[in-house]
Amino acid sequence: MTVAKGDLAGIVKKIFSFFGLWPIYEVSDPMTLGRIIFSIYALLFLALSSFSGVFFYRTYHEFTNLKKQEAENMRRFAEAEQLLQEQKIFLERLQNDPAFVEREIRQRLGYARPAEVVFRFER
Repeated sequence: MTVAKGDLAGIVKKIFSFFGLWPIYEVSDPMTLGRIIFSIYALLFLALSSFSGVFFYRTYHEFTNLKKQEAENMRRFAEAEQLLQEQKIFLERLQNDPAFVEREIRQRLGYARPAEVVFRFER
């Protein structure tokens, strides 16, 4: 569909008169009409650029927050794995080492054999 210059001027006039701006912008020169159209496109481009800039800024900020959260979760995961390994080793020694079991019972529970005397000192 092709639009003649007169038709385009009429369309622009209708748009500007709808918003109450036509008496201010009287288009008699085709060069002025080109400037108006260029200005509309420039404003549209600036609005879209501003919107996309804000959108990308928010997205980048969210991305950096997620990266920080991921690093914290990885640190906590490594600590949990380390604790699990220590507990596995402790369980293995409890199952297989009677001397270790006896030492742990004496230290943690304060048990002694019937003929032994236990001395406890305040720390």
